[in-house]
Parts: sequence; structure tokens; C-alpha cells
Amino acid sequence: MLDPSFWREYYPPGLPHLWALPMEFRGSMVVFLLVHGLGNTKPLYRLGILILFAVFFLHMGRWELFLFTSGPIFAELRIYHKESSLESDMCGARSMKPMYLKPLKAVCWTVTFVTGLFLGSWPAFQACNSLGFRNFCGLTPVQYSGDEVAQQYFWISIGAFLLLLSFEHLEILQPFPTKLASYMGDISFGFYIVHWTMLFTVGTVIIGNCKRWLPYGLPNYSAGFFVGAILTTPFVVWVGDMHWRAFDNRAVKCAQWLNTRCGRKLE
Repeated sequence: MLDPSFWREYYPPGLPHLWALPMEFRGSMVVFLLVHGLGNTKPLYRLGILILFAVFFLHMGRWELFLFTSGPIFAELRIYHKESSLESDMCGARSMKPMYLKPLKAVCWTVTFVTGLFLGSWPAFQACNSLGFRNFCGLTPVQYSGDEVAQQYFWISIGAFLLLLSFEHLEILQPFPTKLASYMGDISFGFYIVHWTMLFTVGTVIIGNCKRWLPYGLPNYSAGFFVGAILTTPFVVWVGDMHWRAFDNRAVKCAQWLNTRCGRKLE
């Protein structure tokens, strides 16, 4: 899973949901190299080079590297947006803008949000025969055509980029500053690691019993699954929280200690 020379998808035996970890490892290394190499460049040039790299990765069929490179791009755009807002407030330029400009921007970013949702809902199978999606099949690059999975990866990557881009500009779509969202972000990696095991142990027992307690039939089956899922979710969150406290936090502290011990003091 940590072999940097192995770039194909790998599904660990017994834990296939961890197939994304090697991609996250490689993507993190690429982002580290890009940020480290471009750290001393001017913001505008840095943003332009990051965009070129992201487009290059997407063109080469590395959709996951496109998504990882999009992270620094959004960070640069957020910094630029904040600095521009501060300069406008200081110069009093905000009051000089036309009144229609704000609602027009809201409409544009809302359309971007809806488009991102649509592309992010790309069907796993028979997309080219599905209503609405068939119109985009002809726009799929050659690198991703001919394989339904690769085609889906391409379009949902574009959709994810558009969603995050709209989040940056629509305040109503920004739930992340809340404490609950921040907490879920903290435990998200632990939640991702343990959810498969919990679903096939505790979840199998709880959901299975809830479905058996109701008479056989499709509506009751769905209701039993829904009730069982509600009862299972707190257990998954609890174990994910323990993983976060036991491993994630300690890994960060260990890295900080190692950096302090090995780093050179600047005078």
C-alpha cells in the first residue's frame, strides 16, 4: 500500500474499502513536492503553475492527482479572495460595485453547484444510456473512454471540483465552520478506517435483527435497514473517535516531536 512505484488500484484482502489509501499517500507526496517547490514563487505564478499541473494530471489519466492538486489551488484562491476583500474594504471600492453584481454572482455559483451535483451523480453503469448523462459521454476524453469506471472517475472528479469551487463562494453552502462539522472532520479518517469492520460485525447483528423483527416485504425491509442503520451509526462514530484519539492525535504529536528533534534551529 505504501509502494510509490505501484500506481494501479489495490484492494487489501478483507478490507477493500482501504483501496484509496495508496492513492492518498501518493497524492500527498505530490502535493508536498509541489508546495515545497513553489513556496518561494509569487502567488499569481504559483496559482498558474498549480492549475497547469492539475490539468496535466487530469489529461494523463491521473484523476486522483488532479483532485489532490486542486487542494492547493483552492487554498490559493481563498487567500486571494480574502486579500482582495480587505483591499476593497480599505479603499472603499465595495460600495462602488453595481447592485446587480452580487445576485448575478450568486446565480452563477448556484449553477456551478447544481452542475457539480449533477456530474457527481454520474451513474456507475449505463451512463451513456441515461437521461441527461448521455449528452456528456461524447465529451469524455480518450484516456477515460471505453471503460465505464474510468469514465465515472473523470466526471465525478470534475463534479467534486465544481462543488468545492461553489462552496468557496456561497456562504449558505459553508457548514464547515460549525463545531459538529469540525469534529466530524477530525474523526473522518478514523471513521473511514473502522466503518467497514463495524458494519460487518455490530452492523450485521443490529441491522439483521431489525429486518427480521418486521414482516417480510420491501417496505418493511427498507424500514428495518433504516432503523438498524440509525442504531449502528453511534457505534461507528464512537469507534472512529477512539481511533482518532489513539492513533491520529498521537501520530501528529510523534511527527511534531520528531521534527523538533531532527530539525535545525534557525537563529
